[in-house]
Order: sequence, then C-alpha cells, then structure tokens
Amino acid sequence: MIRHPKFFLLLSAALFISSLHAQLFRSKRPGHLDSMMTFWNTQDTNYIRKYPDRFIVTLSQSFREYDVGFSQTLVQDTAGWGAPDLVANANKSNSISVDFDKISFCLGLNTVPPTDDVLRKRGKTTYKTLTLSFGAYRFRFETGYRSYHGFYDKKTPAYDSLFDSTGVYYQDPSMNVRSLRVKTIFIFNKRHFSYNSAYFNTQRQLKTSGSLLLCNNLYDDRFSSDTSMIPRP
Repeated sequence: MIRHPKFFLLLSAALFISSLHAQLFRSKRPGHLDSMMTFWNTQDTNYIRKYPDRFIVTLSQSFREYDVGFSQTLVQDTAGWGAPDLVANANKSNSISVDFDKISFCLGLNTVPPTDDVLRKRGKTTYKTLTLSFGAYRFRFETGYRSYHGFYDKKTPAYDSLFDSTGVYYQDPSMNVRSLRVKTIFIFNKRHFSYNSAYFNTQRQLKTSGSLLLCNNLYDDRFSSDTSMIPRP
C-alpha cells in the first residue's frame, strides 16, 4: 500500500513536466532542431483531425454503489454470519465534466437526497469524486479521487431475528472508503492513433488505426471506521 499518495502525485507530475520541458528546450535550441522528433510528434492529418472548437461541457447522472465483501475461511460458515457484505449506496450522483484540448476535469457528488424510509433502513451515504487528466505529445497523465462515507450490511437478515419486522439493516455511519489512482500512458503510434478521439471527443479518428500503449498505475485504497468493520452480532 502506498503510504504517501500525495508524494507520488507530486513526483509523477514533476517527472512529467521535467520530461516535457526537456523536449521543448531541446527542440528550440538554435541549430539543433531534431527533424525526426518534430515529425513523430506531429499527427498525420490523413488519420487524425482536431475539431476547431475543443471546449466540451458534459452533465451526467448515474447510480453509484460500493461493495466491501468479506469471506470466512478459518472455520466453516454455512449460515453466512462471518461474511458481512458492507454496501455504500450513493443513490443518484450528478457529475460535470469539462474537456478542453489536452486537459480534462470531472467532479461528481450525490445530490439526490434519499427518502426517509431509506435513511431509516440503510442509513446515509455521502459520495464524491474528482478526476483530472492532461496530455502532451505521446504522454497522458490521469488522476482520480473517490470517497464513500456511510455503509450498511446487506447480510443483516442472516443474523438479525428482528429484520423481518423492522427491515432495518446494520449500519456503520462512520465507515469511510477512499481510493486514489494515478495513471500514466505512453502512446507509441501517436501519429496515426488518437487516444483523445475515443475518450475525450476533442479529436476525430478519420482512418482506422491502433497503437501499443505503455501504462503505469499507482493505487492507494484506505478503509477506516470508528468502530469494528465487522458487525457486533
């Protein structure tokens, strides 16, 4: 597990910016223009075409749910009591995404409040997500943050004899799950293959083409709770 996710974010960004600065500096030195580098860092307009307007705003709504499952392997558990299934139900989440040329940004929040009946039976879940990505030449740098707060145990009927009459699940309002992702992509066939046309709609792929992608992923997941993550019963 990554102990210092912020350090890795800063380090990755610094390496990316340093590499980009070195390429730009080398290409602008008088008498040292690398024609091959200029050629390979230029997209073939027969294959790829940029849209004249590359500012895109997207509004979306989705259903978000996060599941933390356990399994009991120490002893046989035929009743399923030792394997809680903790769920965070964020109901409907609204998101706004902004894509501008090489930079993309997205923010999501659960803005539709649950009904009083859902709050009583399953508790309240808060959800938020934030993504930021940018690219230059053959590199793409993507980051993502996601957080769920407030869980309930989906397997409460297996051990709570009162569930049939109350319908109330075991709830852990203090439980929080936070995930952080950093991803870098190197595109080998940048001249003929447009990554942006598939995921960000700022370019158009005119002819069929493909590319080998070199990807690197760093993940940091953290689970926390003021009480035990295993229900007391």
